[in-house]
Amino acid sequence: MDAFKSQFLNAYLANGLGSLSKRDIDVLVIHLLDEYGMTDGKPLKALSNQSASVLLRAPNPRIKALRYEATLKYTPNNQDLAKSRLLEVIARSQLDSDKKRIGLVIEDSFTRNWLQGHMKDHGLVFDGSFNSEIVRADADQLCNVLLSIYDKQAVDAFKEKIREIRQSESKLTFSDAKKDFLKGAASGLGKAAVGITLKGLLVLAGG
Repeated sequence: MDAFKSQFLNAYLANGLGSLSKRDIDVLVIHLLDEYGMTDGKPLKALSNQSASVLLRAPNPRIKALRYEATLKYTPNNQDLAKSRLLEVIARSQLDSDKKRIGLVIEDSFTRNWLQGHMKDHGLVFDGSFNSEIVRADADQLCNVLLSIYDKQAVDAFKEKIREIRQSESKLTFSDAKKDFLKGAASGLGKAAVGITLKGLLVLAGG
């Protein structure tokens, strides 16, 4: 809590006493809560928007919007952060029953918009019509997008393993494919891997 207070005062005074609007203060507070937590010292960034909404007694859309603004304003390396967050999304992803599409759940607005921009750059449609947080993308096309973000060898191997999974005789699972990809992609990010560990990613990838 001491770190929270110190960071709040530093940021508040740096902007000039009384110059921050209520919205600006809310953005700063959600950023610090995500980083340092409340009295228990547990960072809120591990919580979903819905869980944070219940804890802070604020509407889910408001939490989502404040977190988006906080990422833009207080994360200098937000591109690297998006790469890390996307790895978490991929770790939780599912291969559709047709084995042609990958389902992604992207709750974080910044990461979703960032990925959407990359997909548009590749001439792909970002299909979130059913639910803005749920995206289904053609597996091969998604891998082509990932090539512009992560280690080429890791992405190429991921794409090949997905092709193997489509073969009925293959015993390879999507979880196996994800884990191999995550090992290569996270290693390729190096210091850019903000706030994630390979062990944590592999746990998310499941078995």
